[in-house]
Amino acid sequence: CGVILGEGWGMLLAPTASGQACTDDLVNRGVLFEPGGRRDAASYHPRMAKDILDRLGLFNDPRVVPTSRLSDRHVATINPTTGEALAGVALETTRDYEAAVSRAVAAQKQWQRVPAPKRGEIVRLIGNAFRERAQDLGALVSLEMGKIRAEGVGEVQECVDIADFAVGL
Repeated sequence: CGVILGEGWGMLLAPTASGQACTDDLVNRGVLFEPGGRRDAASYHPRMAKDILDRLGLFNDPRVVPTSRLSDRHVATINPTTGEALAGVALETTRDYEAAVSRAVAAQKQWQRVPAPKRGEIVRLIGNAFRERAQDLGALVSLEMGKIRAEGVGEVQECVDIADFAVGL
């Protein structure tokens, strides 16, 4: 279908004239990354992060800001492959941080009173949520960490596997 030109952070494909349809199919499925193409981390398009965040229900979170609105009150998430900002996350104040820690401590005290079978069911549901969103979460990991899509999805699969292990599946 084509000639593999490289490996490492991504496989590059130089399509043969007769192999373009095969190449397009593999690129569309996230198996191959064409140089300068729509799935190549080096040719990241800013809309890609927005689309992924939208599908995950995160783009409208007030703590997530588009790159056009970054300021000194935000930390940019940088695509390590291109050096481009993907989006920004609002910084919290010390007071906000301390309040979040207090809420987490209180939540842990409640959590420890939940019967083990119910906690197991919640962990199973968390694993299922990762499983259901594995492709989008994997794509986000790929953009944020400069990994190929398969490795990004693999990172998410590890979360699923840990949840399954924790509940004995």
